[in-house]
Amino acid sequence: MRRLARCAAFGLFAMGALAPREAAAQITGSIGGTIRDTSGAVLPGATVTVRGPNLQKESARAVSGANGAYRVALIPPGVYEVSVALTGFDGQTRKNVEVAINLQTTLDFSMAVGGRSESVVVEAEIPLVEVERSAASSRVSRQTIDALPLNGRNYVDLISLVPGALPVPGGQQGANVSIFGERGAALSFLVDGAENNDPLNGGPAVRYTQDSVREFEVITTGYEAEFGRAQGGVANIVTRSGGNDWQGSAFTFARNDALDSSNVPGQDPPKLKRYQWGGTLSGPLKRERAYVLGSFEVLDETRGVNIDQSKIPAFVKSGLATPGGKEDFGIGPATNGWTGVLKLDFTLNDKNRLAVTGARSSQDVTGEISSPVAGTIALPSAARTQTGEGDSVIARETAVLRPTMFLETSASFIRGDNGANLEHTARIEPVLILLRSGFLQTGAPFGSRSDRTSKRFQLAQSLTNAFTGGGDHQLKVGADVNRVTLDGFDEVLNDVEYSAAFLSSNAAAINEDLFRRFGFAQSAARFFTLSGNPDGSLDVNIKDTSWSGFVQDTWRMAHGVTANYGVRYDYSSLFGGDKNNVAPRLGLSWDVGEKHQTVVKANWGRFFDRNLLAAAATVPDKGGVFTRSIFDVTLPRLGADYTDSLIDLVITSGFPTGPGTRSPAENPAYRGFADALRADPLALYKLLGIHVSDPSLPPVVNADNIQQLSGLTPAQAVALLERTFPGTDFEFFDVPGGSIVGNRVLSFFPRGPLGLSRDVSRYAEDRTPSTNAFNVGIEQQFLNDFSIAVTYVHRRTRDLLTRRIVNLFDAAPGSPNFGKTTDGGPRISQVTYDGLINYDGVTVYLRKRFSHRYQFALSYTGSRARDNLLTGNVGSQFSNNNHPEIDYGPSNQSAPHVFVGNALATLPWDIDLSGIVFWRSGAAFNPRGIVDLDGDGLVDQRDTTQPRNKFRTKAYGDVDLRLEKRFEVSGRQSFSVLAEAFNLFNRANVSNVTAVSGPNFGTPTTFFPGREIQFGVRYLFGGR
Repeated sequence: MRRLARCAAFGLFAMGALAPREAAAQITGSIGGTIRDTSGAVLPGATVTVRGPNLQKESARAVSGANGAYRVALIPPGVYEVSVALTGFDGQTRKNVEVAINLQTTLDFSMAVGGRSESVVVEAEIPLVEVERSAASSRVSRQTIDALPLNGRNYVDLISLVPGALPVPGGQQGANVSIFGERGAALSFLVDGAENNDPLNGGPAVRYTQDSVREFEVITTGYEAEFGRAQGGVANIVTRSGGNDWQGSAFTFARNDALDSSNVPGQDPPKLKRYQWGGTLSGPLKRERAYVLGSFEVLDETRGVNIDQSKIPAFVKSGLATPGGKEDFGIGPATNGWTGVLKLDFTLNDKNRLAVTGARSSQDVTGEISSPVAGTIALPSAARTQTGEGDSVIARETAVLRPTMFLETSASFIRGDNGANLEHTARIEPVLILLRSGFLQTGAPFGSRSDRTSKRFQLAQSLTNAFTGGGDHQLKVGADVNRVTLDGFDEVLNDVEYSAAFLSSNAAAINEDLFRRFGFAQSAARFFTLSGNPDGSLDVNIKDTSWSGFVQDTWRMAHGVTANYGVRYDYSSLFGGDKNNVAPRLGLSWDVGEKHQTVVKANWGRFFDRNLLAAAATVPDKGGVFTRSIFDVTLPRLGADYTDSLIDLVITSGFPTGPGTRSPAENPAYRGFADALRADPLALYKLLGIHVSDPSLPPVVNADNIQQLSGLTPAQAVALLERTFPGTDFEFFDVPGGSIVGNRVLSFFPRGPLGLSRDVSRYAEDRTPSTNAFNVGIEQQFLNDFSIAVTYVHRRTRDLLTRRIVNLFDAAPGSPNFGKTTDGGPRISQVTYDGLINYDGVTVYLRKRFSHRYQFALSYTGSRARDNLLTGNVGSQFSNNNHPEIDYGPSNQSAPHVFVGNALATLPWDIDLSGIVFWRSGAAFNPRGIVDLDGDGLVDQRDTTQPRNKFRTKAYGDVDLRLEKRFEVSGRQSFSVLAEAFNLFNRANVSNVTAVSGPNFGTPTTFFPGREIQFGVRYLFGGR
């Protein structure tokens, strides 16, 4: 039966190799080294035995080869006892040998001639440096996860402690950290060897509880061929397992704004009530055979936004510009979340193990206050809701075929469901107040009702074989298949933009007066998002099957030199035209003097990313839905308040450039119309024959009352306007679902008629983003417990997904061809691969492992990161569709200098003190654009007269601290009380600034939270 199982397993591998993403990524470690006698001669035939509770079996063994080398593979992360025995020599036992995920612990033995039956037991002195691996990686241990103050108990936040890592700017999609200048979405998450990535936007698909994570490593660059579909690093996570003893824990944490401090002068801290609690239980279902671990967490939080309310005009703050008539700054977004993990481990026999991990997470956020419009303050009435659920099941079987060969097989299924604003029943219509002192958003969130459901099935297998031949080799080959589906829907959206008297120094007072007199029935711009699909559908239905295969080898040669080399291939059916994704990898490490103290490393490789489906979801040919934009200017009071609005300045009149002169208007055909209103605000009333009894309150005119007011039918009124102002396009626009401006009021369409479908969405071609990366560095261990590493990283990333209209005339505003297509057909909005990143950086990493009751790690990253990704997201657009090159400059996630530190100390009286320190250069930002330079119908996202990201906020600094006191209840039970302070020194770290050019440019408007205090209690039984 065992032989049949082996044959079936190997057959599965063979089929995978023929029909080839991260293929069975390594989640265990190993112990290896060389056995010599006291004269230095190698000793073959020595038996090395590893014992420890995490093995889930009695022991693991290996025998040294002809060159004295040995390697014990498939060792779960943990602490072990290692013994060596050889006839005629004294045995030895090393205690407290620590093994980490995907790393080899180097442990050499020197055996004396003798023959004592008892081993000499000593504490192991393990090298801090990894001598056989050229990748740049950092390990986050169980002790670090458990001890450091995590603001939210999300272990993923610890990735930001890694050299080269940087939290991404707010608003980017994907993970919340960028590594070596890459987008946050380019970081790949693996859990127990299976992919845990959101296929739409990147980032983790399913959350795991902090207490269910044993440890993880972050491979920042130079990773082996088994790791693929990742440009921006790999977070390789392994979950905990049960053992032969029952263990458990419970915790509760609480925060309240009564204990907080405000970092905004003259303002109380935002509302905050946060409660987080949970527990973990693990133990044997059947000793030595079957084990279980269960873990859960619950979160209940209400958190206000840290807005500097002094920067908000009084009329907006009062709710006058809010459709509901109220802005409640006392409310806060509420987050309710639940995460659960269940893991079963089975020792089938001495050669086979099976682990099954299930996880479920859900998180509902109501009242999230943010705006996607650069430099805009979102007020509480603009809050959005977000719902997210995820489920995953991972099964992993490991079969030892012979002492030097093992087969790993995994299958996983992940489902993710994410919705936005699903509680809204009416069409969403956010309001923007465009003031030169800053933009404000009220009324509703951007983003329509939408829902996305993704499903992923992955099957992976890898075979590892160790052999000798010109040195020691660890050859690994593997393959996997991923099947991904994405379904969902969107709904129609529009926003309303008011911008009266934009250049006036008294604009706020003028806008307040207009809102008091006219309400929302004022001249405004509206952007409508409508279906551009041929069938008018707003549904998404995407399917993709990906195959991958790799081969790699770790070759330990003479003189302490180890080569890591391999190649992988990836193919995606959704992007089937791209068939050349061959990614070679080559790395060298040199253990200088073979003393395991000094290691020199170098690595080069090509790393392909995965094509995130956020772009495909906007292309009908890929199964997505394309939404085209329709722009109108609505005139409920026939333009009596239109003159010198931002709409007028950009589209119809141009900006003043001197006495009697103006810049070119976007659409000169409307210049006569604008001049008529400038000469007489009631010009259109007079043209249509409508009497205005009170000029301070002209009547609202719509299709339902115009004949009563003027004697003209709506069609006759439109014809008269278009004869008077040739080349214009007017209409009484019937908005589906109505509009706060008024329904069926007069509108004009300066960027094309309403009925003209002007955009077609497509892919330029099938490609996959890729990075060519090189790193070289040196690491030195000193004083036994310390090491320092210096690494240079060079990365060139190309073919990143962007979007631009590729058939616009390259014409200036006011030109006859401005906004027109070169072929006379619809505009082609094309997903292109024009994005690029150039990164060069140096990291310095000093660390001390835990000994003498303390540990610490300090890192510095100095870098130069430049790209042309204006928003940083997948499908990033450009300021000018015809000139992507003008957006090349410092990256949004660039930080020339980053310092990070963390430390843990065990003090007398069972008190632990730990902390995290961050300091980094300020965030880059641009002056906001207020014109459309290329005729794509969108106001430019930045002022292109200034170099991109020329400006920065003040530097970000933060100190988080934890103090924990433990109390022993009995030999196997304890509890602890703890206090944590986040942003201990209450620094005013800037989150957003006024980005509109003017006297308030660069003024901070929102801040990251000030000092917050958290208290907690933890209970443990059975050890840790």
